[in-house]
Amino acid sequence: MYAADEIVEAGLASSDDARLLQISPGSPVFHFTRTCYLKSGQPVEYVRSIYRGDRFKIVGRLTHQGRSETEGKLISRTKRWSIKADRQRAG
Repeated sequence: MYAADEIVEAGLASSDDARLLQISPGSPVFHFTRTCYLKSGQPVEYVRSIYRGDRFKIVGRLTHQGRSETEGKLISRTKRWSIKADRQRAG
C-alpha cells in the first residue's frame, strides 16, 4: 500500500447493524470507508466498517513535515490515525 483515502461519518445504526453490534437501532455509530492504492494509483483494497459510537473515539495526529527542497512547498500530512476503545465507557 502506498496511500489510502479514509472517510469517517457519524450515523445511526440500522436494524441489522444494531443486531450485530448488540445495540439499539438508531444508536450512534461511526461509518468508515477506506480505499488503499498502490504507488501506480491502482486501488487494491476497499473496506467499509461500522464502530459503536459509545465505545470508540477517533484520534488523529497531524505533523508538520517542513518544506520541499525542490519546490519550496509546505508539506503536511496525517502521521497517525487510530480508533481507540473508550475504556471508561466500555462495559
